[in-house]
Amino acid sequence: YAVVHATNSAGPRKLLADRLVYVGVWLPAILLTVPDIVFAKTRNLIDRVVCERIYPADSCQTWMIAFRIQGIAVGFVLPGLVILICYCIIVSRLSHSTGLQKRK
Repeated sequence: YAVVHATNSAGPRKLLADRLVYVGVWLPAILLTVPDIVFAKTRNLIDRVVCERIYPADSCQTWMIAFRIQGIAVGFVLPGLVILICYCIIVSRLSHSTGLQKRK
């Protein structure tokens, strides 16, 4: 928004964009903590206590694959799509603007 509308990027639309960015950052962060909330357990070793994910024995492999895919999707695919879409919108808007607006 600040690139396409550089001269007037403040106002009510900016507030909505800020809120969308906050949700777009916090929601994936919360999703990535779900495996730890559900499966994290502590285990006593000889000299220390460790916290690790302990999955049900019958579906351990399935859970590990699912959360690995979730991590890749939330940590790489989703941000990549957001960046790609934003750049496409910027290029589209700037290519349709007049010469004076492009320079600003």
